[in-house]
Amino acid sequence: MSTFSLLFSLIYFRILIMFRYLFFIINFFLEILTLLTKRDFIKEEIQELIELIKINYQTSLNELVDVKKMAGRK
Repeated sequence: MSTFSLLFSLIYFRILIMFRYLFFIINFFLEILTLLTKRDFIKEEIQELIELIKINYQTSLNELVDVKKMAGRK
């Protein structure tokens, strides 16, 4: 059972790493878009989107910590 938990947490950790790189790629393109447009309302929308992505990433990290704690208990 603990082997399955360890395997699950490793796969989950890989997915989080992919989300991290995806976040940086999205952030890069959004910054380019902001520089090209120079419009305030688009900048505000992009900043809100970035904040939502950061919150989602932090939530995923917290879930990973919970999974690791559960895997360590068994």
